[in-house]
Amino acid sequence: MKTSLYWNPLVWACMGLVSHISADDQFLSRPDLSPPRLNITIPAAEDVGDGYIFLCPYGGLNSGTGFDGPEQTACYIFRNDGDLVWSSLGHLSGWAANMQARSFRGKPVITVYQGAIDGFRGHGWGQAAILNEHYDTIATIRAGNHKIMSIHEFNLLQSNSALVEIYQPTPIDLTRFNGKKDAKWIVDAIFQETGDVLFEWSSLDHVPPTESVISLSSGYAGGGVNSTDAWDYFHLNSVEKDDHGDYLISGRHTSTVYKISGKTGDIVWRLGGPNSNFSVPPGATFGFQHDARWPAEQPTEAHTQHISLFDNAARSNGHQGNYTESAHDRSSAKVLRLDTKSWKASVVKSVSAPDHLLALSQGNAQTLSNSNIFVGWGQAGAVTEFRARDDKPIFHAYLDSGDIGYGVQSYRAFRFPWTGKPRESPAIVALLDESHEDGTSVHVSWNGDTETATWKVYATAPSCTPSSWRLWSCRARLLQETKRAGFETVIHIADGAVTSGLSTVYAEAFDAGGRKLVTTAAVTASRRLRTYNGHRTQEQQTVAVDELK
Repeated sequence: MKTSLYWNPLVWACMGLVSHISADDQFLSRPDLSPPRLNITIPAAEDVGDGYIFLCPYGGLNSGTGFDGPEQTACYIFRNDGDLVWSSLGHLSGWAANMQARSFRGKPVITVYQGAIDGFRGHGWGQAAILNEHYDTIATIRAGNHKIMSIHEFNLLQSNSALVEIYQPTPIDLTRFNGKKDAKWIVDAIFQETGDVLFEWSSLDHVPPTESVISLSSGYAGGGVNSTDAWDYFHLNSVEKDDHGDYLISGRHTSTVYKISGKTGDIVWRLGGPNSNFSVPPGATFGFQHDARWPAEQPTEAHTQHISLFDNAARSNGHQGNYTESAHDRSSAKVLRLDTKSWKASVVKSVSAPDHLLALSQGNAQTLSNSNIFVGWGQAGAVTEFRARDDKPIFHAYLDSGDIGYGVQSYRAFRFPWTGKPRESPAIVALLDESHEDGTSVHVSWNGDTETATWKVYATAPSCTPSSWRLWSCRARLLQETKRAGFETVIHIADGAVTSGLSTVYAEAFDAGGRKLVTTAAVTASRRLRTYNGHRTQEQQTVAVDELK
């Protein structure tokens, strides 16, 4: 049995990756946030694509250590150095995935699935949310026709309609497919173009269950004896629409990519699987794939086109790491050329992870605006960016660090430009530095902000309020100006009035052009670890100050 390097604990230990690393205590201004610590093994080169890294990591394995991460399952935006930009905690509910930056009604937005997941069978129940640049939910999208959206696809189109995937258990007689006597449940893989339901397609209407490469009798895709264990013969995991109104879909359990007529719903052609219309040479073969797309760059010949896909080349019995079978010894992102005159497929590009990961489930391949390919390795828990001109990996990272990172995975991963202007207030805390007399460290952060370049810290009288800070008697003193230094910026000041509690401190954020963006609340300096005495804040702060006198 071949496994990926990622799943081998011995290799992790030899690489020095297995250690008790906690995600806690990263941000003293936001102790409630414990995002993953990306393990970056290839730092970002200068020619990586524009934008930030979009991830929704969650824990899918039980390694037996009790430290399977991440500590906080959520969606995150990171900078290239692993610095946090935004945590979705408090913004999204339930299990969230497939977070992307898109355009909606002419404005930049974030789209994301949120709901529940059946982690073993690889489907879910939920809805999609659209968030604006302030991270406010401005729209919620559900499937139509009394159906429930599943996890695999929410693809917001330029027309402002959306493509969604539905996992629909359906009763039929399965005895002809070698099912057990009482087996009668099969999954109808459905997609809709919705807002209102503009188009709906059903796998059972067009693809016979005999096309599945996972037999009902094996039980690996469900035994069919009840709706929960319905035979998932098709497993739809991506839907794309072209400028002509036709659709491109991926059936993981048929190992086939299909082009669907947007007028009739008929299958125009099949690529891969047992009934491929194209001859596929060895280098272009794929299996159990995800994320079939039409890249923006296409050949000029009318009878040729390119598609990209994530070739898992393997499958698991659920998302729990159980190895089942593989077509190749590693997963890859592929760009294929399809010729509908000769009906031949060929390889344009094929890239695999620098450590030859085998992703048993999930994954995606995103073609960036500079033609680089950004790959999310799904269940293998890593991301890689490949340079367009030579396919060299110019960024690679695992989704968490140490033994807490074992088993962390993300359904998809992306790179997108994004401008975040959070509506929530920045967080600030001032902590007494016991090693230096009159020393205080001010910690300030603003979840989701991408625009702050500089923080200015001021001192003012405790009796003054923000509305009176401009008055002569409450005029604030500028203590220090500091460049932003990560999600949380720490400013060290030496001011006796602040240390003694005679002055409070607050901060203001400024963008690169010097425009003031926001003002924090004013806080009094305190010890980091406070003694519980049945009361909060002001009394605790007074006790801490008195102890220093």
